[in-house]
Amino acid sequence: MPARLIVKICGLTREEDVQAALRAGADILGVVVGAPESPRCVDLARARRLRAAAGGTPLALLFRDRPLAEALAAAQTVGPAFLHLCGREGPEYRAALRAGVPGLRLLQTVGVPVEDSASAAWLQILDETLADPAVEHPVLDASTQGRAGGTGRALPFASLAALLGNKAHCCLLAGGLSPANVAEAVRRFRPAGVDASSGIETAPGLKDAKKMRRFVESARGVELGAPTR
Repeated sequence: MPARLIVKICGLTREEDVQAALRAGADILGVVVGAPESPRCVDLARARRLRAAAGGTPLALLFRDRPLAEALAAAQTVGPAFLHLCGREGPEYRAALRAGVPGLRLLQTVGVPVEDSASAAWLQILDETLADPAVEHPVLDASTQGRAGGTGRALPFASLAALLGNKAHCCLLAGGLSPANVAEAVRRFRPAGVDASSGIETAPGLKDAKKMRRFVESARGVELGAPTR
């Protein structure tokens, strides 16, 4: 785990929630623009307003299996620090994004099947993602019924920690994280960072300022060796 745990708050839809996430201490702010099925998906005009509200804090635009031209256009229009890819995007797609928007940083979700986390298939995808120089961090998220990430399901912490070993240190952990379980996740995995959305909301897309603050405090309390709440 790096000297400072990365905390990403995803699924932001309102300027006031961006400000609350910043006050809580978030390092990366996530905005969904390329997953129309998500209740947190916003248009590019709103994404630009959220980026302005973020000031100098990095913004990540989230996409799932969208055409390359659409992702490139969004990155050029909004100007995020990151694109967070949550579908079946491969090395060629990611390389084209990096070539089209110099300096763009990439996160890639790798779905962990909650029904069979020991499956060799997703572990192979994780190894390939870790080996891809275009990806800054894989994001481990719970996958169920073929949907990789965004399910709100928690990862199987106990079995997964032993399976991953040091690989988790390069990853962000997502999947049902909340103030109640993020400390356990950080203690077990010592990841590069954590990523939360539904576990810090009052309703889809509406963040709870107190939950965001408690989430960051709980995650960082483990990092600093302080008691967690």
